[in-house]
Formats: sequence, C-alpha cells, structure tokens
Amino acid sequence: MTNRADRNKQNIASPPNVIGSDGGLPGRHHSRIDAKQVNDLENNALSTNGPHATYKVQGATRSKKGRYRAKTHRLIKGAEERKIRTGRRNHFVGDVPMTRLNGKLVSGESLLEIDALTVLDFDGGFADVVAQPFTTTITVGLKERRWTPDFLIRQNDRPNDVIEVKMLSWLYHKDPAKATLARKRLEAMRVACSKLGHNFSLWTEDEIRVEPRLYNAKMAQRHCGPLVPESSIVLGLSALVATPDSIAIRKFADLIAPLHPIHGLGLAIKLERLGHVRIDRRQKYSFSSIMTKIATIGRKT
Repeated sequence: MTNRADRNKQNIASPPNVIGSDGGLPGRHHSRIDAKQVNDLENNALSTNGPHATYKVQGATRSKKGRYRAKTHRLIKGAEERKIRTGRRNHFVGDVPMTRLNGKLVSGESLLEIDALTVLDFDGGFADVVAQPFTTTITVGLKERRWTPDFLIRQNDRPNDVIEVKMLSWLYHKDPAKATLARKRLEAMRVACSKLGHNFSLWTEDEIRVEPRLYNAKMAQRHCGPLVPESSIVLGLSALVATPDSIAIRKFADLIAPLHPIHGLGLAIKLERLGHVRIDRRQKYSFSSIMTKIATIGRKT
C-alpha cells in the first residue's frame, strides 16, 4: 500500500487526463492553440487584410464600419457625423436626445454646445439638426484653413442655418491679436456659408444661457420624451374641459390627482409641447406657473 504523501507526489508528477489525445482539454471540442500560433494568426490577418478588414456576413462581404452602420438604430445615426473628438482638451462631450425629432441623438462637443442643443429643441421650428455636417475651406487673412461647423439646422421653407458655438472669451480675447484673428475667422465663416447658400449664426453664452429660457428648456426636455403614456395625455385633456381658459398648474394638478397619480407640472409641459396649452415662459416653470388653453381646445364634443 502507498501512503497519502506518495499518492500526492504521483498526482503532481503526472496529472491524469488533463490533456486529451487531440491536444484539447476535457470537454473541449477544439484543440488548444498556443500563444505563438495566436500571434502568427494575428500578424497574417493584419498583413493580408490591412487596417480596414472585411468580414463575410450572411454570404455578403461588408466592411466593419458598414456592419456597425447597418446595425445602428436610425435615431442615433445622426450622432455619427460628430467625428472631431480628439481628446486634446479637457472638456465634456455628450449626446442630446432631440424630443422634437422623436429622440434622435445629436452630439455636442462641450457643455455650451449641449446647452445650445437643449435650447434649440425647446424653441423648435426646424426639420432636422445635424452635428458637424460638412467640412469646407475658409480664407483667414492670407491663409486657407479647414472649418467644420458645429450644427446645421435644416429648414422646410427657407435656407438652412449654420450655427457655430463659441465662448465669449474666444470672441473677446484679452490678447488683441487673438481677438482680431477671431473676428477675421468669424467673417470667413460667414462668407463660406453664404457661398453654400446657408445662413450663418454665432451662438455664445449671451444667446444660449439666458434665463429662465435655459431652465425651461431643460424642464421641457425632461418631460417631453416619447415615454409619456397616452392615457395620461387623454386624462389631462379631459381635465382641461372643466377648467377656465387660464389656470395655475397647481390647481390643474389637484384636478387630476384624485384620478391618477401623475406629476401635474410634467403633464402640463407635455400638453404645451403638443399645442393644447401655453405656459407663461417669462418665469421658471413651476406649479405656480399659469397655463392658458389655446383657442377652444376640448370644447368640441
């Protein structure tokens, strides 16, 4: 008989059934590939296919970029135009869901651009918004430079609008030479847009971060998404029938509270987006805000 120590030594020396006869582990259907073979396969793939490798998908050859594009949902394809994210500066980036475009994501390169998209969505009156729509050449002084606008606002019945978002510190730089260069660049942008048949606008903090407009825009973006139940909208319209032409949102919320546990302010903002009421925008949206029914909505039976 052998003692336990001897059996342990035998197990360590020759572990049974670890590697199968085909070179694979127990339960494996394929043989093991060592590290050298993996490196050789990767090098061969890079040398034959190059950086833009193609893959066969369902009998057809399609590039990796094409596969991603095909699988991307239609509402976020607009964000793919935002290509300039180099990471050379410390700044915030983000994708803003445009509630007037059924939640389409449009990218912003800074907090100011994100606020610009929020305000733009609040004001409305456009057909589409595209981030970094094209790249063109502008002449600044005696030099030609490439320029990619921040946003293109597509319009239905008039020329499209090109919007460039800049901080006031860029336009009014403390260095006189840089301030002069900024004004020359601004004029070059305007000339380039005019040649392309677009209107041009410069948006700074003075046009974007205006209160209470920006606050109300963020409130509207929060409550005007596509996930508001249709039953809640019907409930709000039914409650409007029994209200006077103008009513405080707090009283409107009290009317629907016994019937449905819903946030009255959010529903009022959604009804304004749908064109049934108008909320006083001179003050921040709150339960004290006054909303007015548009025309004779709800009175036709």
